[in-house]
Amino acid sequence: MSTYEASNATPVSASPPAPDHAPQLKAKGLRLAKLRSANGARLILGSVLGLLLIITWIVNNPALSGSGPSDWKSELCAADLKNTMNNGETKGAPQQTVVDGRYANDIAERARINRRATA
Repeated sequence: MSTYEASNATPVSASPPAPDHAPQLKAKGLRLAKLRSANGARLILGSVLGLLLIITWIVNNPALSGSGPSDWKSELCAADLKNTMNNGETKGAPQQTVVDGRYANDIAERARINRRATA
C-alpha cells in the first residue's frame, strides 16, 4: 500500500480503509450464451444479413410492383423536351443550375405519379 506524508509529517494511507460494517459489493455481469468460436457468430450474422438482402430484393423488385422503366418512357420524354427548351434560354451558370434543378424535380414528380398509379 502506498503512503504519503501530510504537512504535519505523519504518514497517511493513499486510500482510507473500508469500515467493517459496510456490505461487500458483488459484481454482477451480463451472462450471455457463449458461442464455441467466432465462426459461429459469423455464420449467424451472415445468415441474418443474407435474409435481409433477399427480403429487400423481393420488396423492391420492379417486375412485381407492375411498374417498369417502359411505363415511364412518355413522362421522361416530356421532361426531357421541357429541359431541352429551357436549356436553350439559359445565359449563364446560375440559370443552368435552376434549369437542372427543375429537370430533376420533373423526373421525381413523374416517378411519384407512376408509383401512386401502380400502388
